[in-house]
Amino acid sequence: MGAGNVHKDTAYQRQVKHAKMRFKRCHGKSLTKNFRRTLKQIIQEGDATLVQTQGKRQIYDVLVKGDTYRLVYDHSNKNIVTFLPI
Repeated sequence: MGAGNVHKDTAYQRQVKHAKMRFKRCHGKSLTKNFRRTLKQIIQEGDATLVQTQGKRQIYDVLVKGDTYRLVYDHSNKNIVTFLPI
């Protein structure tokens, strides 16, 4: 990576930053890498509830240990975009 690209975030990195901020706002705790990986795995294995489709992005309700998390998942990047209040 060249010196001119040091401060450029990829779309994936921007999505991760935004998801962390929204998770904190919606749920009052930090989104860890392991928990983000767990949520993505649940979606990818088909164990989440699809709420709505918007182009390449889909809104899911993901149940983990009795708590439901509503999130937007980007299938093109295979990444969580944001969290929504339920």
